[in-house]
Amino acid sequence: MTEMIRTKFGIIREKSDGDIAGYVNMGDKYFSIDEDDIITNYLDLGFNIIENEYLLQGGSIINHTCKFRDEDGNFIEEEFETLVPPTMLMRTKLTKHI
Repeated sequence: MTEMIRTKFGIIREKSDGDIAGYVNMGDKYFSIDEDDIITNYLDLGFNIIENEYLLQGGSIINHTCKFRDEDGNFIEEEFETLVPPTMLMRTKLTKHI
C-alpha cells in the first residue's frame, strides 16, 4: 500500500517497503522553483533529506510536412521539425525525522 502526502510544491510517497520520496514537477521551465524552498518544506514536515536528483521526462521531435503552391503555381513540399522539450522532475529520497 502506498501513502501519499500533498506538499506545498508536489507530493511525498511512502511505498509499502518503507522507501519515502518527494516529487516536484518543475515543468519545462527548469529550476523554476527554488530548491531551497522545497527542501525547507520537507524539513518543516518532519523529514530528513537523504539524496536529491533531477530527472528529465518525455520530450520529443514532431515532424511536419508543409505543402503549398509557389507564385508560379507549382506544388512545393517542405519538411520541418518541432522540438517538444522534456519536463524536469525533482526526486528527493527522504526519511522520517525521529
